[in-house]
Amino acid sequence: MIPGGIGVVDGALIVAFVAGGLGTDEATAAVMLYRLISFALIGAIGWAVLFAARYARGTTAPRRPGG
Repeated sequence: MIPGGIGVVDGALIVAFVAGGLGTDEATAAVMLYRLISFALIGAIGWAVLFAARYARGTTAPRRPGG
């Protein structure tokens, strides 16, 4: 298993873009841009949910297990 399909999905997208008429450099850049945007978006949503959950609870201190 490869986490998030890194490598497998990226390689398949590059091959598909090249088959669709893009050059290798353009296809690679498009896939890397896609990967960067999707990573940043998921990270930003995760941080927003974390902060919202902490502020809804009324504290910014992390919870301790069992306490």
